[in-house]
Amino acid sequence: MRAAAVLLVFLACAGCANTDTSSAPSQKTGSASLPEATWTVSGTVWVAGVVGVEAATRGSAFAWIESGAGDPGHASDAATINSDGHYELTIPASTKRLRLQGPLYQPCAITIEPTGDTVADIYVVRDETKLGAHLPAALVGRDPTLSGQAYELSSAVRRPLANVDVFLDAYYGDNHLIARTLTDEDGRYVFCSVPFLPGLTVTASVVGFDAFFSSGDLTGRSTLDIELRRR
Repeated sequence: MRAAAVLLVFLACAGCANTDTSSAPSQKTGSASLPEATWTVSGTVWVAGVVGVEAATRGSAFAWIESGAGDPGHASDAATINSDGHYELTIPASTKRLRLQGPLYQPCAITIEPTGDTVADIYVVRDETKLGAHLPAALVGRDPTLSGQAYELSSAVRRPLANVDVFLDAYYGDNHLIARTLTDEDGRYVFCSVPFLPGLTVTASVVGFDAFFSSGDLTGRSTLDIELRRR
């Protein structure tokens, strides 16, 4: 009889809800974070020369990726240029501004504010005689431009300097290079498609001279001479 009574009590309570939650394990309500959305930036790298342009057949391209105002940006992974000159970069969908860079000399800067997948070609120059004031036709007229002349600065003479490496830096001379060229035999340089934004800086260097850094806001400037002192 005692065993039967115990069995009846068990059956009566088998469907009862457990109202004591003090020892119940907590339930995880969060979920794993989703991967960041991305966009694709792709195009062709063109090598501009004397008679026209041809697709690059090797090298790599990359971009400075900026997420907003005041962000100096960071470099993307390099994208290999295939035999047809095509490159393809993957960037975060949070990108606010992009500065594209190809191989060789690149007198024309390429600045993009993407809103999705974007196609953008890059023009570079291999022949040093087509730099300075002698840009190939494919690059001429890509406004706005910034140009000038590099000089040796001394008390005796102001002599034009050829073969000076001149760079356009996107962020206060902090090595965020977005265009690069070389002065010609008269010391002249030309940049095209110049993005006049805060932080834009011109830097220059040549063996035997102190490096040059422009100072002040370049907005509205179309010319800037470079003065270099011997070490």
